[in-house]
Amino acid sequence: MLVITKVLRTADDVLSWNELSYAADASNINWAGYFVLGNNVDMTGKPYEGKFYYLGMHYGETGDDRAWTILPQYAGFKWEENWESGFRGVFDGRGYSIDNITIKNGTGSFCGQMSLSGVVKNVAFSNVTLNQGASLITNSGGGTIENVYAHIVSVANEGNANDRSGVFFGDAPAWETSVKNCFAKFETDIKEVSGTFTGLGSYFLGIKNIAESKEYYLQKLYAVGLNGAGMRVVEDNGAGDVYGVYADAAAFTAAQIAIDADNGWNMDYWTTDADGLPTFKTLLAD
Repeated sequence: MLVITKVLRTADDVLSWNELSYAADASNINWAGYFVLGNNVDMTGKPYEGKFYYLGMHYGETGDDRAWTILPQYAGFKWEENWESGFRGVFDGRGYSIDNITIKNGTGSFCGQMSLSGVVKNVAFSNVTLNQGASLITNSGGGTIENVYAHIVSVANEGNANDRSGVFFGDAPAWETSVKNCFAKFETDIKEVSGTFTGLGSYFLGIKNIAESKEYYLQKLYAVGLNGAGMRVVEDNGAGDVYGVYADAAAFTAAQIAIDADNGWNMDYWTTDADGLPTFKTLLAD
């Protein structure tokens, strides 16, 4: 049985969980621990920086000295190299929500880079603002993301084209990465998959067949309101297509997608709203 590292109950708890996660792993190249939400948390007025964002880990230690070198405290960390480094613990929202969160830093995200053993599950993010180059869950890596609801109200679709961002992850993760039973609702106007923002994320298929990988690793992953953008499914040759996206609530409901236990949804967390869209019960209870 996993021992809980910390129950997060306040905005300051959420702001500090990355620090605690790093301290929970002695390897110096990973962060770990088992974190759970104890209630809904409102992040109004508390922009989320996180400890593990690409630029922050590589900038020099002082002032404007922005040399692209790993800081001493991160010696051994590997960025996007076999996904050996990163968050390898568990973040379990237990059905609660994190509201009014702004991911502050370019190349930042809630978890930073995830390793293949990392897990983020059972959490709703509502009224999300993604600053330039920021992703919501992870900027890269691997792992498992399941039972996650994301309500995006603002995206800054600008910045360095090399620093891609997305909702569930930014740059293409390991092909073993599993994203299932997740839904994103967009209030912002993202018209196409281009530039730095790739919608739900770029999904690297490696040597797997597209149809097989969609079926196995991307299970019940949907979005509404992206105006054609979505999960960009990327093959070895760089070609891609769009996965799991509906223009609006009417298009989603017309597809007759069943959100129920018989179709693998955990109804301890999920329900549907007045428009027939998947949402978390805790959001309707507010």
